[in-house]
Amino acid sequence: MEHMDLIIVAGQSNAVGFDTRAEELPPNPTDTDILFHFDCGEPPYDNGLHNSSSRGAWLTLGAQPQGNAAANKPNFRNAAGGFGPEIGIARTLHHAGLTRLAVLKFAYSATGFCPGHWNPGDPLHRGLVERYGAAVTALAGKGHAARLRAVFWHQGESDANALGEYPARLQAFIDDLRRRWAAPDLPFVISVSTEKWAHNRVVGEVQRTFAETAHRVAYVNDLGCGLHPSGHYDSAGTLEIGVRMGQAFLRFDRKNQGIATMKGVKGHEG
Repeated sequence: MEHMDLIIVAGQSNAVGFDTRAEELPPNPTDTDILFHFDCGEPPYDNGLHNSSSRGAWLTLGAQPQGNAAANKPNFRNAAGGFGPEIGIARTLHHAGLTRLAVLKFAYSATGFCPGHWNPGDPLHRGLVERYGAAVTALAGKGHAARLRAVFWHQGESDANALGEYPARLQAFIDDLRRRWAAPDLPFVISVSTEKWAHNRVVGEVQRTFAETAHRVAYVNDLGCGLHPSGHYDSAGTLEIGVRMGQAFLRFDRKNQGIATMKGVKGHEG
C-alpha cells in the first residue's frame, strides 16, 4: 500500500466554520489532490444522519453542505454550507510538499470538556475515535496506508468558565489519543478565538502557557483573523487561521522550516 499522510481537524464552532460561506471559498486546483472525510455540525453526533457529513466516504477537499438540519440546530449559519480551517491547513501542507494528504474533520459547535463532550469516554470523544478507525479502514480499502501526522484542535470557548480544569482536561485528551493511536510524539496544534470576547483572550493565554511546557504542542495566536459580526471567524479569517495552524505544524519538522511562507499558501491563489 502507498502511504497517505493523515491529519485530524477537530473542535467547536470555529473548527466547523459556522459563519463561513461556501461561495466565498476561493478555488484552488490542489484541492482535488487532497482526500477529505468529515462530520460536523451541532451535537449530538448522529453518524451523519442530520449533521453535515461525508457519510463515511472519502471525498476531495472542499466546502461542506448544510446537511439535514430539520431535526437539529443548523450545521452552518448559511444554507449553502461552509468550511473550516481544514482548507487553509491542508493547502498549506500540500504546498509545502505533503502532496499525499488526507484530512479527517470531526467538529461540533458549542462543545467542550466542561460540558462533557470531549473527555475520554464522552460522546464526541467516542465519536472521534470511531470515525478515525472507520476512516483509516476506508483509506485502506482505497489502497492507502494511513500515516497519522497531527491533530489540529480549535476549541476552548465553552470551557471559559472552568479554566482551572482546562489544562488537565486538554492534557488527558491528548494523552488518551496518543495512547490509542500508538503515537506518543503526535503533534497537537491548538488555537481558540480571542479577538471579540475578553474571556476568550484568557482561554488563549491558558492555551499559550500550556503549550510552552506540553510535549509537541503548539499554540497559534489568531490576532488579526477576520471576524463575522457574531464573533466567529468570517470566511477570510477561517482561511487565515488554517494557514497559521498549518505553518505551526511545519515548524515541528526542521526540513520544512520556512517553506510555508512561500507564495500561494493562503488558499486564495489558484
